[in-house]
Amino acid sequence: MEDTHDLVDKRSIGGHKVGRTMANQQYDGASPSLPVDVVAEILAYLPAKSVGRLLCLSRSWHATLSSAPFFKLHLMRANKKPKVFFCPTDEPPFSSESDDDDYQFYAWQPGCAAVRKLLHNEFWCPALLTRPLHGFVLVRCALKGYYLFNPSTSEAQPLPDSRAPLKTAIRGFQLPIYSDVVYGFGYCSVSHKYKVGRIFSKEMDGAAPSCEVLVFKGDPLAYWRPAASQPPMCVVEEKNPAVFLHGRLHFLCRDDGGILTFNVGDETFGWLPQPPCPPGKAPLRTTELDGCLCVLHGHGDGPCNVWLLRDYAARRWEKVCCIDPAAWPELERTLLQSHWLSPLGICDGDNGSQRKIMVGTSTCMVFTVGIDGGGVPEILLNPDEEDIAGEFDDSYDFPAIGLFEESLVTFGKTTEDMVFSSPVTTAWSDVLKWLPARSVLQLSLVCREWRAMATTDCFIRSHAAVHATNSPRVMFLSDYLGGSFTSMCYDEDNNAIDVWMMKDDDGAWCVECRIELDKFSPEYSSEGTTLLCTNPTDGRILLNTGRSLGYYDPKTAALQTIYTISEQEGDFGFPVIVQDSLVRPFMKQTY
Repeated sequence: MEDTHDLVDKRSIGGHKVGRTMANQQYDGASPSLPVDVVAEILAYLPAKSVGRLLCLSRSWHATLSSAPFFKLHLMRANKKPKVFFCPTDEPPFSSESDDDDYQFYAWQPGCAAVRKLLHNEFWCPALLTRPLHGFVLVRCALKGYYLFNPSTSEAQPLPDSRAPLKTAIRGFQLPIYSDVVYGFGYCSVSHKYKVGRIFSKEMDGAAPSCEVLVFKGDPLAYWRPAASQPPMCVVEEKNPAVFLHGRLHFLCRDDGGILTFNVGDETFGWLPQPPCPPGKAPLRTTELDGCLCVLHGHGDGPCNVWLLRDYAARRWEKVCCIDPAAWPELERTLLQSHWLSPLGICDGDNGSQRKIMVGTSTCMVFTVGIDGGGVPEILLNPDEEDIAGEFDDSYDFPAIGLFEESLVTFGKTTEDMVFSSPVTTAWSDVLKWLPARSVLQLSLVCREWRAMATTDCFIRSHAAVHATNSPRVMFLSDYLGGSFTSMCYDEDNNAIDVWMMKDDDGAWCVECRIELDKFSPEYSSEGTTLLCTNPTDGRILLNTGRSLGYYDPKTAALQTIYTISEQEGDFGFPVIVQDSLVRPFMKQTY
């Protein structure tokens, strides 16, 4: 078959001009192939993963299906109806009969009774914070920070310095420590750049808020930088992520502070008033509904007022409806009892009847109510009735249900690839990895480039590999020595210790050495001495008596005491072995 990769006859795909790359090929010598625009129209209705498989058919198909015009066409054609995805709000019950493969994201679509597995859930209690933007959703992971996630292709981009941001830690007496940080994800249609913005604020001390921006696609920087302008005084909360609409990120401020807007193009700030909600302690939440900025006022178990900013330019709010569970029948009220409610979109009723509001709950249920909020709710999705591993509790502070899009858009390079694309950064990485962890953490404050480099998984792994062979360090507060399983046999009659080790090659045990302690008594005795570790550089064994630490050399049978607890320091010490490492599994979280 003749390769048509170099043909450039211009055809139209969804109104966009592209090269003729799949046309007029003879497959069986008799019937010609379909025109490229027809083929593209057909393939545009397929899921993103199916299109991804077709990229491997030929160079011509790869060229067409990976072009920007086809990406736009696919985004329009493959997302005619809203798609919902969700996950259990807690970890599934793991046992000997289950494994990690049971923990999944699930997909569901109105009009389809079946719930299907979408992809394996690699996150830990993920919160789906934003509406899809070209397929990407901002996700908050309880233990790993924030990600940009495309559920249709499984691409996940971790945001650097988002697990425990530097500005929420103590950095010095003259630098503010922020207690709240809010994220938002947007797109600039002029520069075609994706931007993540975050605002730091602090309720106490009157510290001025700070805004940082991280740019994807088209920007060589792989770290957060200050925005072109800084926000006015405000207090934001992490549980209210920004809503992207009309080229701006909308941050809901606390204490009736209005809505702070951030233009993702020129990075300037503006302000919008909050809707005239009745006074009270009911919380506010922001989202998007029917193409408008939406504010919800109320609880999931009480009246919930839905406001839409219909006229954005005039800043005029309209109260669309009030969803009041108290007016529902007891059965629906019991099933839909929820900590919070969030509109997912507008959908048509049965047989094209009156439009309805599709609402999600904190237990990942989906129901519809009339556009005026009245009537008996119709439950469309109840995860408890599905064959799903895991549970759906009502104690989740962040949504575990949201919308997703089929999208072929990709960011390409990861932030880690962007960081190490600079030869200078790579060279500094090779130097800094030899330093102790404390020194690296101090040097990470020198500049944003070093901070981005020192927090990458690649640098942390290389740093750990270098320091794994260093001499052990003891911190005061084993049966695994020198990389081998070890057993100690105490010969109290002769005041000696036999050290047995299991060899890796055949699993057989043998006596590695015998430690004679008579000449080191009474400071060391077989009755009160334990083995801590072996020094990987010279093979010496570190002994602990509770009051003294000493290195025993099996080659010379010499013992060198390196530390002794004085009477003023106490009776006994509890030494543990520590290793120089940048891994921090229990970092401070902000909630």
